[in-house]
Amino acid sequence: INEQLMDGAKGVIVEPGIYHLEGTLIVPDNKVFVGLGLPTFVCQSTSGRCMETGSEGVHIQGMTFDAGVNGKYSDKSNILLTVGDNGNGVSDNPSMLQDVYCRATRSDSEQATPQAFACIEVKADHTIGENLWLWRGDHDIQSPLIPYDVNVCEHGLIVRGDNVKMFGLFVEHFNNYQTVWYGKNGEIRFYQSEMPYFLTVEGEQHIVDCSHPDSSETVEEQVCASLYVSESATGFRGEGLGIYSFFPNTLNQKTIRAKTAIVVENDDVSFHHALTYWLNGDHDSGIDSILTNKNGESYPSESSIYQDLKGYAFSSYPPEESLNSSE
Repeated sequence: INEQLMDGAKGVIVEPGIYHLEGTLIVPDNKVFVGLGLPTFVCQSTSGRCMETGSEGVHIQGMTFDAGVNGKYSDKSNILLTVGDNGNGVSDNPSMLQDVYCRATRSDSEQATPQAFACIEVKADHTIGENLWLWRGDHDIQSPLIPYDVNVCEHGLIVRGDNVKMFGLFVEHFNNYQTVWYGKNGEIRFYQSEMPYFLTVEGEQHIVDCSHPDSSETVEEQVCASLYVSESATGFRGEGLGIYSFFPNTLNQKTIRAKTAIVVENDDVSFHHALTYWLNGDHDSGIDSILTNKNGESYPSESSIYQDLKGYAFSSYPPEESLNSSE
């Protein structure tokens, strides 16, 4: 496939099926890679990488990437799909991801736990994503209850490119910050995220070292925020964001309180219509605030959710108006 793409083939159409890859697919600029019937690529190389693309005019459509068992989650290059290179990409010929899915989960009864550092990393400027579902399995064929050290994948999405836009982004249950945004003038329109259900390892409560890939510093939390907007991500805009909690008491888990759903490390950001919601679980579990800014201040200041106050929303940040509801 790589040879034919380099020799001038316009693209690849992939038939339905499950394809175990021992190497990395390389998709150059201005190529199309289309899946019919949602084919799955299982990333079984020791690097863990399934696909790397050019920065301009690449279209990846209709496929799933599964984390393999031969890579390590601690290897920061173990990323299933990497789009482009830093500093490349143009607005009049953007690369696009459409209906692209990722799973870190055991898909057969004898499979070892898969590992990856992240599902997708977007390096190219002006990349557009439409309908991305990135999922660390909260259940799989081997168990309906997945502890913290099974199906290990640190991050769902890492965005380094500038002017990257995501329309319909679903990121669920990852071990660390689920979405990390570094690029300038980024945009998310519709974001859905569930925090990991279980924070136990071998029946013991686990304290998580929350960190983003470019930092060696960690923050100890019971569970990491879903969305991390870095100091470099000036001009970031988010609209229509929902982040949910479900922290049961099974697997010997105690009450879990997330400090915040969103961490923002710079002042040049705006959010419209964001909410947190308590789905189920321990009566006193939940999320303490929707957003925490670079000064460690929570917004809204009284936005804690738990069983008796299931949801909290704000209309805009920086503040204009906030709403809460127990309905």
